[in-house]
Amino acid sequence: MGDLTLSEWKADFKGYINALNMPKDDYNGIMEYIDEVPSAQPERKTGKWIYNSPVTMKCDQCGLVIKDWDWNRFKYCPNCMAEMRGEQDG
Repeated sequence: MGDLTLSEWKADFKGYINALNMPKDDYNGIMEYIDEVPSAQPERKTGKWIYNSPVTMKCDQCGLVIKDWDWNRFKYCPNCMAEMRGEQDG
């Protein structure tokens, strides 16, 4: 079974509720609760390593400083988890 979008899931759920004869107020309360729940996968920040000094690089999102020879082995900042894209500055 493929992944459903939230609107597809709500439509399926409404069908189940109709079949169970659940009161409309209960259904509406459930839908309001679902709409308030934060996403399980928040949008990930993106960043890049920038030149900080002759021997260090810095995350442009959180300021984490690492040794310059380590910068390209990190696809994500180990501190803020920003996805590192693009090339270094400097």
